Amino acid sequence: MPDDKKPDVTANLGGIFGGLGKLLELAQELQSQAKQGGSSEQTFKTESGLSGVFGVNVRSINGEARVEPFGNVVRSKEGTSVESVREPLTDVLEQDDGYTIIVELPGVDANSIQVFLEGQSLRIEAGSGARVYKKVLMLEKPVRADGIKRSYQHGILELVVLT
Repeated sequence: MPDDKKPDVTANLGGIFGGLGKLLELAQELQSQAKQGGSSEQTFKTESGLSGVFGVNVRSINGEARVEPFGNVVRSKEGTSVESVREPLTDVLEQDDGYTIIVELPGVDANSIQVFLEGQSLRIEAGSGARVYKKVLMLEKPVRADGIKRSYQHGILELVVLT
């Protein structure tokens, strides 16, 4: 098991994960019904002291609703678990000459942010201690390794990636 992933803690949390699983299913249903954007986040602590964060962002793009989960609660075939690494809320805006990528990284020092490019895969890692984030994006167009510009202010990372 990777160091950044904690074992399933469903038994320690009683019915919370069952409710979160249902919330994930509800978020998928919202995708076909949502008319306006918005986000919601729930935080909790496990009995072992691990902080859990689960949220969904619902927004409308060109009349189509998009539901994007974020946080560190993961549901898989093996069950629901809490990871020590959070997945940040991310927006990818395709431009004629590349992408603008907005990543929410609250509570992170700018010096801890690392951006890696491997082919069309862009990986973002940031933070330390209780606030560690990781996001992997698969981009549709090949990007230039020398074409990444970034700025970070008030917990928001903005990447301009050129193709």
